[in-house]
Amino acid sequence: MEPQGADTAGTAGTAGTDLAGSGAAPTPGRDAASDWAAITELTGELSSRTARVIGRALTGRVDAGRVRLLGEDAAAVRTSMASLEPATRRSAWKLSPGSADPRSLVVDLNNASRARGIDLRLVLDLVALTRPIAAADQASRDRVRLAPVHVQMMLLDEQLVVVEGPVLRPFGGPSGWLMDEPGITAAACALWQETWARSAPLPAEALVMSDRQRAVASGLIDGETDAAIARRLRVSTRTVAAEVRVLMNAVGASSRYQAAMRLHRP
Repeated sequence: MEPQGADTAGTAGTAGTDLAGSGAAPTPGRDAASDWAAITELTGELSSRTARVIGRALTGRVDAGRVRLLGEDAAAVRTSMASLEPATRRSAWKLSPGSADPRSLVVDLNNASRARGIDLRLVLDLVALTRPIAAADQASRDRVRLAPVHVQMMLLDEQLVVVEGPVLRPFGGPSGWLMDEPGITAAACALWQETWARSAPLPAEALVMSDRQRAVASGLIDGETDAAIARRLRVSTRTVAAEVRVLMNAVGASSRYQAAMRLHRP
């Protein structure tokens, strides 16, 4: 269940961020600065609102129907996302400061959402160009765009908002929260619309991982050997080794360990 943009946002065009020839960075200039300023201001508005609500929720001072803890760590959040997929009716739009973790359940849920005709869109920060991008399939790359992104957010049916919260469990990563509060929904919609309108398409050089490359990347992150990955995927070790080399080159790694670190944390 990867995010995508509203109908009005989808027609906004590519004004704003201009990608340099290699797609490695936006072309410096007035438009890039304007994009950054506009998106940063709206991000601040959303972040301040969600921080206040999460703070009240942690002390029992907020309507439980308006905010819900999805999980205290990344693993719990990924599991909770599975229950949100069938409840989503029209759209799932996501902002992400980096490329998705290849092991992310969110990536897997895209297949189910797409099969149901859910409008899926994703805007990544420009830093994502330095890493392979985890998407459901190659065909979905036209739904992935680039812009300045400062917050991890998912907007479901232009009503429910999923955001990261404080670390609640040592070494567990950020907590995850589901919110249905009018002010937060309005701020999230405004941020999405502005970001999508100022986004640019992925350059041709961007590597969107195939299903097999994502499976190999997951194995690298989990410390599996080429032989173990090959057995799991039922392919030859030579095939796995070739995919590992592609991923290492894509992240500029000189070793499997370095590649795993860079794939796991863009």
